[in-house]
Amino acid sequence: MRPLAPQLLVAALLAASALAARAQPASDPGAPPPPTVQRAGNIEYVNGGGGTETRDAIARLEPGFTLKVVFSEATGAFTVADRLAIRGNGGEVLSIANAGPWVLVKLPVGRYTLDASAGGQTQQKTVTVGNKLQTVNWSWPAAAKPAR
Repeated sequence: MRPLAPQLLVAALLAASALAARAQPASDPGAPPPPTVQRAGNIEYVNGGGGTETRDAIARLEPGFTLKVVFSEATGAFTVADRLAIRGNGGEVLSIANAGPWVLVKLPVGRYTLDASAGGQTQQKTVTVGNKLQTVNWSWPAAAKPAR
């Protein structure tokens, strides 16, 4: 019986490995890459969030950012703006094409004007950024582009 024990151990380890592999969700080969912090001049930002996994990854990056912009339709469905521009006292500090549906920006404390365009419409909002994350929920009457 002694020689059988190593064989049982190997079989048990193989079975456990197979079960563990099956328990892990397979990543979608067509899924977009995980969001990364990008830089435009001295401004860091993250843009994306079309899928739940991507939004979860962006949410984990929130600490240290001072502005979060969320684009959605009036129905609550996420959407993407054709362009988001952020202006401070010295002019434009950031411009992002195909912005959203979630955008995180690391801005210095101050007052900023946000200009966004989607579906042929342009909207403007003013925000005061402090040391903590400020969220701007931006709702469009109709989607310009579905969230990607």
